[in-house]
Amino acid sequence: MKKYVGFTSKGYKNRFKKHLQESDGKRTRYLCKAIRKYGKDNFKTVLFTQDILRSHNLKH
Repeated sequence: MKKYVGFTSKGYKNRFKKHLQESDGKRTRYLCKAIRKYGKDNFKTVLFTQDILRSHNLKH
């Protein structure tokens, strides 16, 4: 099983939808290529943590 960990400030569900949209084109990102190869139904999104910047006292 392969895993992908990403970071977004726009919400993880919205970011994955963007990955799905991008995978329809000719994007060469590994995740987009994997979505094309295995199909979107073979992926799931899980919120690992949120507010990581705030919880670690980091600034943008």
